[in-house]
Amino acid sequence: TPKQHTKKVQVMPRNRRQQQDEAVLSDPSTAHALGDQFSSEPLLPTPELITIPTPATLPSGFTVRKAITDHSSTEQTQIDDTDHLEVEGSELKGFWERLWGTMLACIVVHYIYWSLPLYALLGYLVYIGYWYVSVLLVLCYLPSFLSGAQLKRGRPWDALRRCRWFWGPVLRYNSLRVVRTHRLDPECRYVFALAPHNILVLSRVACYAGLFETLFPGIRFRVLGATPMFYAPGCRELCLWLSAVDARRSVAERLLSEGFSLQIYPEGTRGIFLTDPDSSTTRLYLSRRKGFIRLALRQRAQVVPCVVLGEKYVYRRAHFSESVKRFFYEKFSMPMLLFWGRFGTLLPLPGHMTVVYGKPIEVDLDSLAPGEEPSDELVHRVHVEYMRETARLYRTYQKQHPSTYDETLVIE
Repeated sequence: TPKQHTKKVQVMPRNRRQQQDEAVLSDPSTAHALGDQFSSEPLLPTPELITIPTPATLPSGFTVRKAITDHSSTEQTQIDDTDHLEVEGSELKGFWERLWGTMLACIVVHYIYWSLPLYALLGYLVYIGYWYVSVLLVLCYLPSFLSGAQLKRGRPWDALRRCRWFWGPVLRYNSLRVVRTHRLDPECRYVFALAPHNILVLSRVACYAGLFETLFPGIRFRVLGATPMFYAPGCRELCLWLSAVDARRSVAERLLSEGFSLQIYPEGTRGIFLTDPDSSTTRLYLSRRKGFIRLALRQRAQVVPCVVLGEKYVYRRAHFSESVKRFFYEKFSMPMLLFWGRFGTLLPLPGHMTVVYGKPIEVDLDSLAPGEEPSDELVHRVHVEYMRETARLYRTYQKQHPSTYDETLVIE
């Protein structure tokens, strides 16, 4: 079991800036102003980088860069002697490489439909008179389906998640770049809070092909996923194999208490409907999302701000009039969303994606007893600091990303 965090870092004292933050957050009518509230924060420093040899744990076609720590040294090949580290996949080159990467990406991204061929097979067996075979197959699958693995530690298949020849072309399909701004202690626990959510949460692939293990060696983690994903055969199995578990609070609490770190998307499904590829404004629904902060503090875990850039542009979205959206919501009790990618499918449009892992929020965790309920004041202060650092990360790295250079960030 990982040791409890012992480094004492005092929480930032209440000052005029925090009082201004509280004034903004306490009034829902001014929540849209949070983007401007944090726009005056200084950008993060961008270090000078040097390319180092790619570790054997990463797929071919990936480049590793790290911050220069000693200009007088000519031997700077170690990964873990600096905080800042970047891993970037090159664009797929050549007809066959592009074809292979496109086929794999198309298969993976349509995982939510994997259950349809299974249903068709069962129906076909019944149609041709082999109904007992269908019954036998269903009975064999039921123990796995009813095991409740998504409510425990999941059913991770690390060999699949780290498979370089499979995931390498998928990650390079959108030239994925992953940035680590600070090293993390593998003996501690973390809640990686990523924003924006975007439509299909494609940023999850940053944990595949050995990328996460290269950036954060020794950290055991799980990814929280929406409950419906675990009730569709095929889709359920892939989610479990790729280290996903149900996003219920009880599951998250237990995993943190058992020494796991978590990767979460605080916006939830609300973030899906805020994604607009036709707008130069990126909206983050974070001002009222404090549950993950309370969860982390209760389990004495550190909150790590993370941002995703470029993903919202890999899909197109239809826009409807307010009357149509209101009618749809009244009839079906859910927002209306119609989107598509390449060839009218869920295959993402070609582009570039960047995932940035920031610095953990500084807080004195030793002042909290395990399982102790944190005060509302502490939750609020950590939450404001999380939003501030998320805005700083986004504004810093949007200048390095081709599709987000001129974007405006709004936190609401």
